[in-house]
Amino acid sequence: MVLFVAIVRGPNAAIKMVKGNFGICPMTETMEIIHRIHNITPGAIATTAMFAIWCLSGDDSLQQHGANTGIDYIALYKDYLRLITTGIHQDRPEFVNIIQQWDEVVFPGTSTSIVANRSSNGNNQSEVDREIERMDDKEGSDNEE
Repeated sequence: MVLFVAIVRGPNAAIKMVKGNFGICPMTETMEIIHRIHNITPGAIATTAMFAIWCLSGDDSLQQHGANTGIDYIALYKDYLRLITTGIHQDRPEFVNIIQQWDEVVFPGTSTSIVANRSSNGNNQSEVDREIERMDDKEGSDNEE
């Protein structure tokens, strides 16, 4: 979460978070403000996980395939994204809880959480469902090339 905060709010906000000041948003122009980020998304978590792995990998630059490690960072991102979106789409509590935890820590009091209005039967057309459909459409077009 700290890495995500550093990306969207800047390094000082991340340092404050480490010191226990959660939910701090600088009043300067940050990625969060520019892009109107009000809640966590599966893509944000997958991207943050991929960046964290790259930071610890020993690869000097972020490219699709790590020069030193051979890690396929795009495939890694896609795997994480599919895992999280599928888990949320299936109303699996562990994945719904991941989103809730990130929103509670990074965006306390958000009214736009993608899991805020989950129905008990899991029948919820949401941003997550649309993202899964978009990914499936993209995979289909990639396979045609």
